[in-house]
Amino acid sequence: MCLCCADNPSEGTRTNDYRDLVYKGVHMWFIPSTTAIVLLQVIAYSIQSILHDDYVDYLWATRLHGFEAWRYLSYGFIHASLLHLISNVSMTLILAPTLEFVQGSVTVAVTWLVGVILGGVTHALENTEVAVVGSSAGVYALIVVRILDIIANSENMRTWTLRLLTICCLALPGLVDWLTTERFTTTSHAAHVGGAIGGFIASIACVRNVSKRENGFTLLNYVRVFVTCGLSLCFATYVFLRLTL
Repeated sequence: MCLCCADNPSEGTRTNDYRDLVYKGVHMWFIPSTTAIVLLQVIAYSIQSILHDDYVDYLWATRLHGFEAWRYLSYGFIHASLLHLISNVSMTLILAPTLEFVQGSVTVAVTWLVGVILGGVTHALENTEVAVVGSSAGVYALIVVRILDIIANSENMRTWTLRLLTICCLALPGLVDWLTTERFTTTSHAAHVGGAIGGFIASIACVRNVSKRENGFTLLNYVRVFVTCGLSLCFATYVFLRLTL
């Protein structure tokens, strides 16, 4: 994905313009959330390789251990192979930096974490015995948030349609695989869907039009909190009922 950088802004230019934020982000390259997400996965895979996958069965997400809550996050840090790790890390590095430049480190961290957790939960609901590993749910969450970030800030982008098409193309292989393969494969499509749902919920809470200043806690912020809490409560209730009934 290409980054469009504006000319060096003058002193009178507003600092919350989308292109200015991308420009400054590229030159400062301060992306703590993206860096932490990638490093933790690399470290986890290194430890996993040294231990020859010992103790991994305590980390993956499965419905057989549905009430062991840590699994819905820990599975996102372990991977089935080196290629699996490289693909997820590469997608994270394509999607997350620009999002972090513009929407902030908290948005990236919340998006990835919520996506991974909801991906693990939806996989456990859909697959009764098969376990899931890998951070692809977090990747799909980032894809959804990047799409909504582009839409929310399209007025500040000259090539927003091209950006939007590029991000959508990143999700196309997974969609084609879902539509053309059998229901149960080595790919957890349920986790991908859960990650996308998590990205949508995170975007409601975090994504904003960066060119518009919001003074204080506005009505829009109250609506965001209400909708985010409502969707989260509905999803949590559904999960609890599915796991107990």
